[in-house]
Amino acid sequence: MKKNKLIICVISIIIIFSIISLIFVSIETNRYTKIKIFDSISELYALDEMKIEDIPTEKDNYLLNQKYVDKYLAKVCFKNVNYNIFAYEFSDFTEANSYYSNITGVILKDSSKNFKLNSNAFKTNITVINDSKVFRIEGKNIKDFTLFREYLDSFLTITIHD
Repeated sequence: MKKNKLIICVISIIIIFSIISLIFVSIETNRYTKIKIFDSISELYALDEMKIEDIPTEKDNYLLNQKYVDKYLAKVCFKNVNYNIFAYEFSDFTEANSYYSNITGVILKDSSKNFKLNSNAFKTNITVINDSKVFRIEGKNIKDFTLFREYLDSFLTITIHD
């Protein structure tokens, strides 16, 4: 009997934690409205002072045979939290859209601006496309991620969503 009560208690705690996490993620995601991307890869050199290491293109599982013109791939540390940055300028929208589709599962019909934000209690990812440019960030919880995005917005020049 005690064992059943313990199991019910543990399950209840897990359910309560899950609901609280979902509410928190929802609040933070709704707060996150401004989405920006680079006009030139060189804008991301501002992150070099935070760079822990370069990420080789071979580690990007979504980059298959797409042809890029320029790239910035790095693991950076912002306020003691690590983020993986994958930024590409592709030869054209078709190549960028192919890469964006590999990540998001969404195929865009025309050369456009779009983004996809995925978040749960443990990780947050955003992928942004603007014509031939794609910018992907992988991070941890949404609160820290939002602070990092707000920092990036201070020097990125193209607004996708406001």
